[in-house]
Amino acid sequence: MALTKCKECGREVSASAKTCPHCGIQNPGVTAKAMLVGALAFAALFGGCVAWVVDATAPEILNVTAAEYGERWPLKANSAQLGCQDSGERYVQVDGIRYALNGKSLSAGMERPDSIQKDGEGFKMADFSERAADLCP
Repeated sequence: MALTKCKECGREVSASAKTCPHCGIQNPGVTAKAMLVGALAFAALFGGCVAWVVDATAPEILNVTAAEYGERWPLKANSAQLGCQDSGERYVQVDGIRYALNGKSLSAGMERPDSIQKDGEGFKMADFSERAADLCP
């Protein structure tokens, strides 16, 4: 049985005592420092769990650039992000705006990508749609 000093009266008590037999304070062997360490450990554990859950539910995003595609790059912007939501809605995101890459995303109300595409022949969005499909859960 380990002994420690009561945080209130300073007399020796069991470290596992629920109350001090001398002054009656509850948890006499638990100091403010020990409570703080316990609270910080709990907060770190809780924060880690929350971060894991948030990360597990966050959609995967794929960054793509004009340098990667060369002459086949279909967009006016030099970079974009591809993604797929849980319900299968594939999209290309430019400047924080998501544009539809399939019928599901159009039905969900995403804009058509016409305004962000280069003009002319040979600039196809099909590759983006296929790559975004690989990100679908």
